[in-house]
Amino acid sequence: MTVSPGARLVRLALAAALLAAAGVIAPVLAPPARLVAAGLLLAALGDLLRLRLAATVQVERRIPARAVVGAPLRILLRIVNRSDSPRLVDVVEELPEDLAPHEPAFGQVALAPRATADLAYDVVPRRRGDLVLGPSIVLERSSLALWRRRTVHDRRQVLRVHPDVRHLRRAAALDPRRVLAAYGVKPARRRGDGLDFDALRDYVPGDDTRRLDWAASARRGRPVVRVLRDERHHQV
Repeated sequence: MTVSPGARLVRLALAAALLAAAGVIAPVLAPPARLVAAGLLLAALGDLLRLRLAATVQVERRIPARAVVGAPLRILLRIVNRSDSPRLVDVVEELPEDLAPHEPAFGQVALAPRATADLAYDVVPRRRGDLVLGPSIVLERSSLALWRRRTVHDRRQVLRVHPDVRHLRRAAALDPRRVLAAYGVKPARRRGDGLDFDALRDYVPGDDTRRLDWAASARRGRPVVRVLRDERHHQV
């Protein structure tokens, strides 16, 4: 957490310095210049003290349990003001480039005392894997807007991005042959009433006698039949 002068304080200090310089040239302006400088100093110190005593604004980031490459997703931010005074804050999100090419930012978010504000933005993951989300940075303005307090909320959240498998839901992708091929399973040869020779086996009662291989039966000394398979890869 760091506190730095705001743009208003810088402008007022510059004006007071110019007035003091004018007092050197015109002595009649010297007393008003000293009065303005003293008033600005007291106002700045009081404003700084109130800012340091006030509770810091908290940020709660909510991300989905899983994301898909190329699919938009929404990230939610809840800004919580636990102080008894209103707050005007700027919020900047630091995200990896694979999730958002530009850092989401929200300017001049008004918070009532003890109130919350919900913000949301959409991102599109561009690669799979675990993406580490950066911190949420809150810039609070003091009551007189003379100071600015910078608070970094770094929780190192991890967004799990999965590959896009929506194309696998199509009917063509669910073809059993494509599924088996994806797992490296070779299709079994179908045996049936085709004309392509597949193998020889012993004769079983009920087999078609037209499939008897007389030459093989003579060599083996027992009835042997031919096993055929469906024709494949023929030009029609």
